[in-house]
Amino acid sequence: MDIYDRIELLLKKSGLNRTRLCERTGISYNTMTSLFKRRSKNVDLETIRKIAMCFNTTLEYLITGDESYLERRRSDAEKLAAPNIFTIERKSFPLSAPSPGKKDEAAGAIESYIESGTAVEADFCMRASGDGLSNARIMDRDIVFVKKQNYVRNGEVAAVWVNNETLLRRVYYYPEKKQIVLQTDNVGGEPVVYMGDELNRIRVLGKAVAFQSDVK
Repeated sequence: MDIYDRIELLLKKSGLNRTRLCERTGISYNTMTSLFKRRSKNVDLETIRKIAMCFNTTLEYLITGDESYLERRRSDAEKLAAPNIFTIERKSFPLSAPSPGKKDEAAGAIESYIESGTAVEADFCMRASGDGLSNARIMDRDIVFVKKQNYVRNGEVAAVWVNNETLLRRVYYYPEKKQIVLQTDNVGGEPVVYMGDELNRIRVLGKAVAFQSDVK
């Protein structure tokens, strides 16, 4: 067996297919398909690491087939097993700088991938800048998960593309005035109003649905 056979075996045992594997790891379907088609020994280790994490096994096992690595990981998991401890399935989200005009608006410059629970229904994530959304408990450098959609309700936090920059702001629509207003939670912070031709330079990319913060 080689690395591809071991991945196929884990897929079969888990009941997953390649599409679900892509969803859980954040690996594109094209990359996954190429991985199996080429059956090359020159495999990107980061891709294999994500696959190993999805199956709760090790990079060493997938590469070498040495089951001592697999058994060691399994034993550790069994030691932690308890009625009040639950396994959390995880998924990787692209940490990206979205840019409209592409087929996938969330496929801008991907810095890396951020892992979170699969319960987070998002398409990409981005890093908050500043403390302008403190009422939403989002602080500077927090990771904010965003679900792609081109409209949010008034007052919801959204990833907004403005003048070639992607910002996290609360959005307010005033159709009768043909205005869109972006605002932060800062006391005394001035709302930014867009109207007329300026509306062509603004686009809602998605709704903020969750965030991940480090202990400070």
